[in-house]
Amino acid sequence: MKHFKNLFGMALAAIFAVCVLSSCGYVKSFFSSPSSVVEKFWKAFEEYNAKAMEKCLSSEIPDEFSEQLEESLKELKKKKVKLSLKEIVGEEIDDDEATVECVVAVSVGKKKVGKGIVTATLVKEDGKWLIDNMVEADEFKDAVLKAWLPKSYDQPTAPRTVAEPLVMVTNAEFPPFEFIAADGSFQGIDIEIMQNICKALDRELVIEDIAFDAIIPAVVSGKADCGIAAMTITEDRKRNVDFTIPYYELWQVIVVSKGSSIRGMDDLMGKRIGAQLDTIADTLASDIMGADMSRFNTAADVILALTRNKVDAVVIDNETAKTFVARHPGKLVILEEPLTRESYSICVPKGDSALLRQLNGQLTRMMQDGTMEAILKKYGP
Repeated sequence: MKHFKNLFGMALAAIFAVCVLSSCGYVKSFFSSPSSVVEKFWKAFEEYNAKAMEKCLSSEIPDEFSEQLEESLKELKKKKVKLSLKEIVGEEIDDDEATVECVVAVSVGKKKVGKGIVTATLVKEDGKWLIDNMVEADEFKDAVLKAWLPKSYDQPTAPRTVAEPLVMVTNAEFPPFEFIAADGSFQGIDIEIMQNICKALDRELVIEDIAFDAIIPAVVSGKADCGIAAMTITEDRKRNVDFTIPYYELWQVIVVSKGSSIRGMDDLMGKRIGAQLDTIADTLASDIMGADMSRFNTAADVILALTRNKVDAVVIDNETAKTFVARHPGKLVILEEPLTRESYSICVPKGDSALLRQLNGQLTRMMQDGTMEAILKKYGP
């Protein structure tokens, strides 16, 4: 099995090479970097993968896999599959060494399959740049497999084993994403996402309810496998944990009492503003000049302060705002102009690529098969 996995990896690199070779002109049209090293990246990349392809095709691999690979290459020749370079994420260049990091998208016809980061380390030998090492992000590999392997191909499965429970931490006071129902059960968008993922992974889900600002420390310390609590990706958080692909896009809004004179951001100067502690809303509200900030442990406490006239306005995400406004008909208003747009993601321990790949794969599946849309509609106010 180990030998097969190595061959499968080489096959993946081989297919990737053929696609680059067949669509290189299309890819280069996206290149805007002036760096001569980056311009030479694709040629070195092609040579690197061409060798992997030759090695793969000359190896003693199972006949069935050979046929599937051959069928995949035929699909490529029909130009149904395309790669496109979306952006250069980073480049670090010295005299004899360079690193290029870029986002490459995979599509079949007009349908986008996925995208991911490809990172290559180049070294200069005898005046020629060669790829010394290359790493494709897991989400990119998943997109490659989905686009290029025939639908009839079934990947070999390992013998069934009993997986350990997946421990998830959340702050169950942020409806509709996570909350505790009248019967004491955990419910909400994030809860159902994780339940669906664990069912697909055949793992028991263990949910622990903790303070929002304790979620990342719990994941970092190893007390939890992941954290999901309507959490926004920020550079500060990325220093401590890794994040999955975003599963929900939203924006922060201002909520006021009906009849309030506050009409937008400009009216908040010097006002009493409420937000949940250590959230993006807290950060945004704190930047408002002259604001008298009040921070609360839960979103429910923030709204309660507004209804009791302890604050003049609150900053909160739009979905949660709609939930609470619906609970106070005729009393609260969401202002039309959003403060900012952002995305929610699941955090995992830094460097846990195996779990990150599993979660990304399941999130992608849920977005494509309609599961995610059904969950969001279920909890829509």
